[in-house]
Formats: sequence, structure tokens, C-alpha cells
Amino acid sequence: SSKRCLHEHTELCQLDAIAQVMALKAQFNLGRECYDAMMTLFGRFLPKGHVMPANLYQSDKILRVLKMPYEKIDACEKGCVLFRKEYAHLDYCPNCESCRYLVVDNGMGEKRQTKITVSVLRYMPIVPRLQRLFMVEETARHMTWHKLGKRTELDADGNKMLVHTSDGFAWRHFDALHKDKSKDPRQARVAISTNGFNVYGMTAAQYNCWLVFVIQLNLSPEEIMKRKNIFLTLIIPGPNYPGKNMNVYMQPLKDELQEAWDNGIKTYDPATKTKFKIHVWILTI
Repeated sequence: SSKRCLHEHTELCQLDAIAQVMALKAQFNLGRECYDAMMTLFGRFLPKGHVMPANLYQSDKILRVLKMPYEKIDACEKGCVLFRKEYAHLDYCPNCESCRYLVVDNGMGEKRQTKITVSVLRYMPIVPRLQRLFMVEETARHMTWHKLGKRTELDADGNKMLVHTSDGFAWRHFDALHKDKSKDPRQARVAISTNGFNVYGMTAAQYNCWLVFVIQLNLSPEEIMKRKNIFLTLIIPGPNYPGKNMNVYMQPLKDELQEAWDNGIKTYDPATKTKFKIHVWILTI
């Protein structure tokens, strides 16, 4: 149970304790061995009967039910297609005919196809994470800042300044075109950004991955660019920049956002104690 006390002499629940230690691990980039040693030490300080996990494996097991889902999607090594939907059953790319799986030589001059995928796209759905912003009353209120937030910034002549993307013409024009969906300030506007990096640092191995981020624009200017509000959603495999095939790798994100825009996703808002359908759209400014 999420309300289970860490031990009989405290009101701190087990889940909160684990979450705080895991946050510390992430903040200081602690390794598994360091985390396990730290949990062992904590266990010695706590009274008998405590329920603090002894290591990272046990912590992960308890937190597993709260983790966000992610998908591993097989891709053509040249970026032609993703092996999903109508291509899910194929072993070879329908465009370039490259094999979906690694082919190895058995040492006798014969080649054998393994079940090791040559290229894998990793996709972390964005809508569940947007829904989680409404799980806490405080952040649920932040999601309406773009419309209800107070703006007091004036220039030297006393004119209003652009302090948020919602003050711009593009945002207001979009709202005018889609009045039915935009009248609810809880509807989510997002921006998409991408960047590449060398997985192995400054070594001779020139292998690049490309990351795609989704940025939540409903929040106040102080909150938008905080790390916790920038969601990694795609890890595009290398070794090279996908170029014109970037749109192939973006398909899962496009499909999810299209579904959220067309039909909406049922979400609970603790700030108003009501359920509503959250619609999501990409805003380009």
C-alpha cells in the first residue's frame, strides 16, 4: 500500500521514502553499488520492523507500478520504415530489403539470421505524462497559467510585453480557429524539439543518437523550461543523422498526438474535482 508507514515511529510512508532516495540517486548520478550501500546503511539506522527496501532491485520492484510505459519499436537500419502496424510481421524492409535482424556467419561460410534487432527506436508515450501533471492539485492549476496567469510586465512606454507564447499572434489565431477545444484552459499545447549527441562522448566512435523532446507550453514562463517539464519521448538510433527519414521515426508521436487531438483523452483534474477530455496540439511559433 502507498500509505504503508516506513516504521511504527514515523508518519513517513514507504513510497515517499523510496521516492526521495531515488530522486537523490538521479540528482547526483549515483551508481547501483552506491545506492545499495546507502540503503544498507539506512537499514541499520532504522528501528526493527522497518520496510525500507535493501537495494535498488527491491526499490524498482515497488515503484514499477508507477513507472511510465515505453515501447521498443524495430526499425529498418536505413530508416525507411518502422516494423509496426502493416509492417509488424515483416523480417525485411519493404523498401530497401535490408534484414530486420542481425545476420551472423556461423564460421562455416553460412550466414544465419538471429533474433537480435539491428535498429531499435525507443518511444515513451507523451499523453500519460501530460495526464500526470493533473494528478497533483498544484500542477493542475499551473496547467491553466497561459490563460489565467497574471501578467504585469510593461515596457518603458507602459505597453504590455510578450511574456509568454500565449501572448503571441500564432497562439491567439489558433484559439480563434478552434474555439470549442481552446475555450478550456486545461487543454495542452506542446512544442517539439530535437537534438543529437555522441553516445560515447569525444571518442573515435562516431555514433550519434537523436533525442526528441516535448515541451509543455501551458505553464508559466518560470516553469516551462524546467527539466521536470521537458519530456524525452523518442530516442532515435544512429549512427548517423536520420535526415529526410526523421518523419518515419516521428510516426508513433504523430499518431498519439493525432488521437489526443481528434478524440481527447479522459483525465481527472483534482483542482476542480472533475473529469474532462484533454486534447493536445503542437504549437509552432
